[in-house]
Amino acid sequence: MFEKVAAGMIILEQQKAAEQIIKNTSQKETTVSIEQNKAAVLRFFDEFNRQNRSAFSEILTPDYTLDFPGGPGTAHGIPELLEAAAGFISTFPDLHFTVKNIIAEGDHVATYWTMRATQKGPLGPVPGTNKQIEMTGTSYMRLRDGKICEDRVRADLIGVLQQVGAMPAPEPVGL
Repeated sequence: MFEKVAAGMIILEQQKAAEQIIKNTSQKETTVSIEQNKAAVLRFFDEFNRQNRSAFSEILTPDYTLDFPGGPGTAHGIPELLEAAAGFISTFPDLHFTVKNIIAEGDHVATYWTMRATQKGPLGPVPGTNKQIEMTGTSYMRLRDGKICEDRVRADLIGVLQQVGAMPAPEPVGL
């Protein structure tokens, strides 16, 4: 009797081990590495710099969401992002992003970046000034299956408005 119970326990343990192997194998097949996620985000910046908007469908999920308060606002889906990007590029046709820092954890990638450009087109009510600007910002992106599905951008837009002369620079504060 004892041997039958022990044999049953061994079979149960083997079955659980096999189920775990199957589970781990299927997870490995669908899991994208942190380095792959970082590479996808860096490719996004590279394609944006090259103004290769046709590559966005390879990098972004169809339900991609942009959240950029003060900038283009919110875009849902690649078509809305393409429209927002076209407007941004018409204002800053020579834009260039440089990723200064990139940090990833799981399916989240955070970047700190600098954008340099010339304001050739309107920026809200401000007509093109032909002034060089430098804007710093962060992008906090979430990826799914190696593609960006969400991008939360925060940038120094007040600094940009000051650089193009639309806002006065702050007075120096004595310490």
